[in-house]
Amino acid sequence: MRFVKPVLVDYPGINVSTIKKYETGIRTPKHDQLCKIATALGINVNDFYDNNIHTTGELLSALISIEKQTDMKISAEKDEDGNYRPETVRIEFNNKDVNMLLSQYLTYKDRNDSEDTFELERLILTDTPL
Repeated sequence: MRFVKPVLVDYPGINVSTIKKYETGIRTPKHDQLCKIATALGINVNDFYDNNIHTTGELLSALISIEKQTDMKISAEKDEDGNYRPETVRIEFNNKDVNMLLSQYLTYKDRNDSEDTFELERLILTDTPL
């Protein structure tokens, strides 16, 4: 993990010798330190974590985690035998701020402008509490 020292050394609570240890792999930053570093760099702390999803199980695990931590609701219609119909699965949020961000993301996605990463980053860096 390489960090740009001039930005970080001026940020309160970030020690140059600690940054060197992170860079060389001697130490691994804890979440609160990563938050400070992310703030100093102007990025989202989640950029430091591997959020890649490669399997349906990993996707389900992520959705379950989100459902437990937010007001997300996963639902589906049942057939006559009481089994959930996969083609009717829905994911919904009651939080108006989450729905607004998702709407803005859909607008971004509809434009299909992969060059405009600034707009997507702006949406991702939104820090309104849940």
